[in-house]
Amino acid sequence: MTAAQDGGYLARAEGQSILVGAGTVADLHSAVHDALRSRFGPSPPPVRVRLHLVDDEVLAGWPLDLNPPV
Repeated sequence: MTAAQDGGYLARAEGQSILVGAGTVADLHSAVHDALRSRFGPSPPPVRVRLHLVDDEVLAGWPLDLNPPV
């Protein structure tokens, strides 16, 4: 799960061709459920789905001074 550049969230399934997006985390949960129902049809879907928020932060002023003067 990642924050989309234009707002909202994206979720993709590892090992499956599932990619969903929504404006809020709650809507993303619903979109994931809908995508799983569509993907697996009458077959049983996964018992658990883990959403892991990935945040790519950029640190300004790299390289950081790890030994600042005291």
